[in-house]
Amino acid sequence: GTTTPSTIQQLTIEKTGAAVVSLNVNVSAVLFLNIFSGTLFTSTYSISQDPGGAVLIINSDATLKVGGTNTLPSFSGYCKQ
Repeated sequence: GTTTPSTIQQLTIEKTGAAVVSLNVNVSAVLFLNIFSGTLFTSTYSISQDPGGAVLIINSDATLKVGGTNTLPSFSGYCKQ
């Protein structure tokens, strides 16, 4: 990890079964965070939206697991499919 956030405009998680993707760096300037399947685990890192707004989409077969003292990332729009 690093103290400087990585800028990622679109992040898509699409894993099979119970696979888990864990962050190892803070992620910023996200426009679209799509979790189609599997689990995205933030661990002790954060996710922040682009200053202009962003959308978080979580499919019914997917999970966003927030770790540490973090809270649900703040996005302009949320969609649970």
